[in-house]
Amino acid sequence: MTCEGGSVALPLYIALVGAEHAVNIITFDVAGILINFGLVPALITKQTSHEVAFLPLAKRIVTAPFIVAVILGIVANVLNVQHWLILGHLNTIFSNTMSMATTPIASVILFTLGYGFHLHLSQLKPLLALSLVRIILCGAIVGGFFLFFPELMAVKVFLAGVLLYFACPTGFPVPLQIGALCKDEDDESFISAFISIFIVLAMVVYTFITLDVMRT
Repeated sequence: MTCEGGSVALPLYIALVGAEHAVNIITFDVAGILINFGLVPALITKQTSHEVAFLPLAKRIVTAPFIVAVILGIVANVLNVQHWLILGHLNTIFSNTMSMATTPIASVILFTLGYGFHLHLSQLKPLLALSLVRIILCGAIVGGFFLFFPELMAVKVFLAGVLLYFACPTGFPVPLQIGALCKDEDDESFISAFISIFIVLAMVVYTFITLDVMRT
């Protein structure tokens, strides 16, 4: 139930509504990162190790680099650190450096997913069943937004962010995280095919939003 915000939802959303609204996707992704790099590793560790003490497991989660980065980012935002970075002209240097570091990584991930997309007919039924389950659950989350944040959902820019984010594939790090649970190549190809299906779904939703939801 994670969503790939950084490599799929965010660039599509920026292309659609502009970088000034990127905070909508980033806000969703903070929660996603906590799940992706906190809850998922904990579940995998418990599944593979069977008996894991609570305190060492909790420490491992809290000290995970991604979790630390999110916490530091939130603290920096509360303290308005970005304002001082912009005044000191460090923002451009930081942004360019991060872009140089992450762009090749994202390309390699996308290539690996496409390269590993080997759909076997025997996997078609469980793939469709699992995809339907995920669509229903993500649809329930979107419905929750309409229920609890009706004013925000009336704003097309925010609505587009919600629809696009929860149509995106499972987080790209997940296949690496759950690799220990894969018994053979069929398991790995199933994971790749599942993510690839939702990449296509994200493109369909993006097209729909472009033609309909964002139409004035």
